[in-house]
Amino acid sequence: MTGTSPTPLRVGYSTATAESVGDFLATRYALPSPLQCSLLRRGFNDSFEVLDANGQRYVLRLSCRRTRGEADVASETEVLTYLDSVGVPVAAPVPAQDGTLFTCGLLPEGRRPVVLFRHIGGRSPKPGASTDARAQGVTLARIHAAAENYAGGKVAHYRLDLDHLLHRQLAAVMGIKALAAKTREYLSELASRLAASVAAAGNLSWTLCHGDCHGGNARIAEDGPVRDRLSCSISTMVAPATWRMISRSICGQMPSFNARG
Repeated sequence: MTGTSPTPLRVGYSTATAESVGDFLATRYALPSPLQCSLLRRGFNDSFEVLDANGQRYVLRLSCRRTRGEADVASETEVLTYLDSVGVPVAAPVPAQDGTLFTCGLLPEGRRPVVLFRHIGGRSPKPGASTDARAQGVTLARIHAAAENYAGGKVAHYRLDLDHLLHRQLAAVMGIKALAAKTREYLSELASRLAASVAAAGNLSWTLCHGDCHGGNARIAEDGPVRDRLSCSISTMVAPATWRMISRSICGQMPSFNARG
């Protein structure tokens, strides 16, 4: 073969085979063998369905490195374990043989965090179904209520404050060379108004919350409650107390209004 460079190309993202994931689990987790493993989804995270010899189902998540940095699995898994212990219906992590709530797998691009979750049954929320929306809102409110007594030791690595949610995003868009001047002016003015609105709100505090609460991150059980899947441990900004039930923050710390209403 001609024209082949002797310099190997670097790998930015690879997908593990289901067989290798099963072998990995067999050495790290005390699950009844043999294990059956199959790829569910690849993308922001790679997810694998796992079935042990007793018919128990799990989901293994292999986190990818994103633009913002490494996945914050330490605080995420600690919070999930706490929520599960106080009766909030979440997909709790399964401890490894050494008792840790997560581990790491070695792939061509480097180490990637691995978490094994209990499988949660149920169905996807139905678009436009008020009963499903209410069920999910009730579960999110339970997370907020449980957060008041959480005293975990692992602080969330990410905080979704104005810098994370607004200013950094604006800077990324402004970095597009082909962006029209009129669009730049509009976005800058919009960002200024948004920042001013948050600053004028005042009386903000921080609490645990779950966000990214679209239908793909929740399952509706036959008896009504939602089994929530929390993803990533970061923080976010919210709106008034009434909005807290459906605010978009990921399992971390977020500011919320002390005022009632």
